[in-house]
Amino acid sequence: MLDDLTDKIYEAAFVPDLWPEVLDGINRASASVGGAVFLFADEQPVRGRTVPLLQDLLNEFLLGDTLQFSTAVSRMCAVQPASFVDVESFLTAEEIENDPIRVRLRALGIGAHTCTAIPMPSGELAIFVFQRGLARAATTPAAST
Repeated sequence: MLDDLTDKIYEAAFVPDLWPEVLDGINRASASVGGAVFLFADEQPVRGRTVPLLQDLLNEFLLGDTLQFSTAVSRMCAVQPASFVDVESFLTAEEIENDPIRVRLRALGIGAHTCTAIPMPSGELAIFVFQRGLARAATTPAAST
């Protein structure tokens, strides 16, 4: 299963429309309920792909300015974690409670986040984020593999 998923990740790097399927596969392997990949670049709009469950929300965020007001997004872009990290450990309880993206995701039953950032040779920053349901424990290295 993981070899097939690895192959699909490489394919999606060249065919972005494959990302939702790839992210769903990663969700199944990691017991996550949500997943997305974002590309940030200077002087360009944020781009992203997500799983079907979150597509409407992603469209709304990409068209508006909510992402730029998200403490979690800003913090992860600044920290650029080289491996998957527990996003909550970089935020205060108040930041988690009031983050506009978190508010919307909690309404969908989504809680803990893990993410990593990959600086691309082109200058873009790719951020992969996966979320657990509110009923599940926070992500841990053992739980996210």
